[in-house]
Amino acid sequence: MVRCFLVQEESERRRDTIRMENLYYECIYDVLWDTARHEENMTKHNHLKAKITNVHVSRLQGLMLVNGEPNRLAGERPALIHIIQMPKRRGARMIQSVQDDHGNTQRTIKSFMWSFTNFLRRKYEPVTVDGECVAYMT
Repeated sequence: MVRCFLVQEESERRRDTIRMENLYYECIYDVLWDTARHEENMTKHNHLKAKITNVHVSRLQGLMLVNGEPNRLAGERPALIHIIQMPKRRGARMIQSVQDDHGNTQRTIKSFMWSFTNFLRRKYEPVTVDGECVAYMT
């Protein structure tokens, strides 16, 4: 029941945001076609562009939900459905196991670090160069 209500509210909010954005675009279109006063029209145009930017910023603020308090934007307030979904999303992004070069599954943080360190050592180890081949290429 609560989930249905939250989904309905979220879809209604999304629909209102899209309507507002479309209204701003229509206003910009009307301002650009109005040839009366150029300076006044450019001011209106810039004002409407700023409003569209604010609509996009408010929509993207919801993507910052998993950040800690220092990383959140001032005044950011996530919707209730996002707060409920945070632990589920955090768990989905958590790495549970890593497979090393020998095909063994590693499940502890210490073995993760060991596998990662070995991978980087092999990846960035010095490359042997055959002197005859270099002389032949030059």
